[in-house]
Amino acid sequence: MTWPEVLRWLALAAGIAASIAGLAWTLGRIFRPWMRNAARAEADRVSAEVKALAEKLATNDFPHVEARIERGLQDVGERIERVEARQRETAAAMEARIGERLDRARQDRKDMEARILAAVQRSEPRDSEEPR
Repeated sequence: MTWPEVLRWLALAAGIAASIAGLAWTLGRIFRPWMRNAARAEADRVSAEVKALAEKLATNDFPHVEARIERGLQDVGERIERVEARQRETAAAMEARIGERLDRARQDRKDMEARILAAVQRSEPRDSEEPR
Protein backbone atom coordinates (compact mmCIF):
# COMPACT_ATOMS: atom_id res chain seq x y z
CA MET A 1 0.00 0.00 0.00
CA THR A 2 1.30 3.37 -1.00
CA TRP A 3 0.67 6.75 0.54
CA PRO A 4 -1.84 7.80 -2.10
CA GLU A 5 -3.93 4.70 -1.33
CA VAL A 6 -3.73 5.31 2.41
CA LEU A 7 -4.85 8.90 1.90
CA ARG A 8 -7.79 7.74 -0.21
CA TRP A 9 -8.89 5.33 2.54
CA LEU A 10 -8.49 8.02 5.20
CA ALA A 11 -10.52 10.44 3.11
CA LEU A 12 -13.20 7.79 2.63
CA ALA A 13 -13.35 7.09 6.42
CA ALA A 14 -13.48 10.82 7.21
CA GLY A 15 -16.22 11.30 4.63
CA ILE A 16 -18.30 8.45 6.07
CA ALA A 17 -17.85 9.78 9.62
CA ALA A 18 -18.82 13.31 8.51
CA SER A 19 -21.86 11.95 6.64
CA ILE A 20 -23.03 10.03 9.72
CA ALA A 21 -22.53 13.08 11.94
CA GLY A 22 -24.39 15.29 9.47
CA LEU A 23 -27.23 12.79 9.19
CA ALA A 24 -27.54 12.60 12.99
CA TRP A 25 -27.56 16.39 13.29
CA THR A 26 -30.17 16.72 10.51
CA LEU A 27 -32.42 14.04 12.01
CA GLY A 28 -32.10 15.66 15.41
CA ARG A 29 -33.14 19.03 14.00
CA ILE A 30 -36.05 17.47 12.13
CA PHE A 31 -37.38 15.33 14.97
CA ARG A 32 -36.53 17.56 17.96
CA PRO A 33 -39.79 19.58 17.77
CA TRP A 34 -41.76 16.36 17.30
CA MET A 35 -40.03 14.72 20.30
CA ARG A 36 -40.57 17.87 22.40
CA ASN A 37 -44.28 17.92 21.54
CA ALA A 38 -44.59 14.19 22.21
CA ALA A 39 -42.86 14.60 25.58
CA ARG A 40 -45.16 17.50 26.52
CA ALA A 41 -48.25 15.55 25.50
CA GLU A 42 -47.15 12.53 27.51
CA ALA A 43 -46.33 14.73 30.53
CA ASP A 44 -49.80 16.35 30.28
CA ARG A 45 -51.43 12.90 30.06
CA VAL A 46 -49.53 11.62 33.09
CA SER A 47 -50.34 14.81 35.01
CA ALA A 48 -54.04 14.39 34.22
CA GLU A 49 -53.94 10.76 35.38
CA VAL A 50 -52.21 11.76 38.61
CA LYS A 51 -54.82 14.46 39.26
CA ALA A 52 -57.65 12.01 38.57
CA LEU A 53 -56.09 9.46 40.90
CA ALA A 54 -55.60 12.12 43.60
CA GLU A 55 -59.27 13.13 43.33
CA LYS A 56 -60.34 9.48 43.50
CA LEU A 57 -58.19 8.86 46.55
CA ALA A 58 -59.45 12.04 48.23
CA THR A 59 -63.05 10.83 48.02
CA ASN A 60 -62.28 7.18 48.88
CA ASP A 61 -62.55 6.42 52.60
CA PHE A 62 -60.83 3.02 52.39
CA PRO A 63 -63.48 0.95 54.25
CA HIS A 64 -61.46 -2.25 53.92
CA VAL A 65 -58.51 -0.65 55.71
CA GLU A 66 -60.75 0.68 58.47
CA ALA A 67 -62.28 -2.79 58.88
CA ARG A 68 -58.84 -4.38 59.18
CA ILE A 69 -57.76 -1.78 61.73
CA GLU A 70 -60.93 -2.35 63.75
CA ARG A 71 -60.43 -6.13 63.62
CA GLY A 72 -56.82 -5.69 64.70
CA LEU A 73 -57.83 -3.49 67.63
CA GLN A 74 -60.41 -6.07 68.72
CA ASP A 75 -57.78 -8.82 68.54
CA VAL A 76 -55.39 -6.74 70.64
CA GLY A 77 -58.15 -6.09 73.19
CA GLU A 78 -58.94 -9.81 73.40
CA ARG A 79 -55.27 -10.65 73.87
CA ILE A 80 -54.96 -8.08 76.65
CA GLU A 81 -58.03 -9.55 78.37
CA ARG A 82 -56.54 -13.06 78.12
CA VAL A 83 -53.25 -11.86 79.58
CA GLU A 84 -55.05 -10.09 82.43
CA ALA A 85 -57.12 -13.23 83.14
CA ARG A 86 -53.93 -15.32 83.21
CA GLN A 87 -52.35 -12.81 85.58
CA ARG A 88 -55.37 -12.98 87.89
CA GLU A 89 -55.28 -16.79 87.84
CA THR A 90 -51.56 -16.80 88.53
CA ALA A 91 -51.93 -14.29 91.36
CA ALA A 92 -54.75 -16.34 92.93
CA ALA A 93 -52.68 -19.53 92.66
CA MET A 94 -49.67 -17.78 94.21
CA GLU A 95 -51.79 -16.41 97.05
CA ALA A 96 -53.14 -19.91 97.72
CA ARG A 97 -49.64 -21.42 97.73
CA ILE A 98 -48.33 -18.68 100.01
CA GLY A 99 -51.30 -19.19 102.33
CA GLU A 100 -50.64 -22.94 102.43
CA ARG A 101 -46.98 -22.36 103.23
CA LEU A 102 -47.85 -19.87 105.98
CA ASP A 103 -50.35 -22.34 107.46
CA ARG A 104 -47.73 -25.09 107.28
CA ALA A 105 -45.17 -22.80 108.96
CA ARG A 106 -47.65 -21.95 111.73
CA GLN A 107 -48.40 -25.62 112.25
CA ASP A 108 -44.68 -26.44 112.27
CA ARG A 109 -44.15 -23.69 114.86
CA LYS A 110 -46.94 -25.07 117.05
CA ASP A 111 -45.51 -28.57 116.69
CA MET A 112 -42.04 -27.29 117.59
CA GLU A 113 -43.43 -25.42 120.61
CA ALA A 114 -45.22 -28.55 121.74
CA ARG A 115 -42.04 -30.64 121.40
CA ILE A 116 -39.99 -28.07 123.28
CA LEU A 117 -42.62 -27.85 126.00
CA ALA A 118 -42.74 -31.65 126.25
CA ALA A 119 -38.95 -31.82 126.40
CA VAL A 120 -38.81 -29.13 129.06
CA GLN A 121 -41.48 -30.82 131.13
CA ARG A 122 -39.66 -34.13 130.94
CA SER A 123 -36.40 -32.60 132.04
CA GLU A 124 -37.87 -30.69 135.00
CA PRO A 125 -36.79 -32.12 138.32
CA ARG A 126 -39.43 -33.99 140.23
CA ASP A 127 -40.30 -33.04 143.69
CA SER A 128 -38.52 -36.09 145.07
CA GLU A 129 -35.30 -35.34 143.32
CA GLU A 130 -32.98 -32.62 144.29
CA PRO A 131 -31.92 -30.09 141.77
CA ARG A 132 -28.36 -30.47 140.74
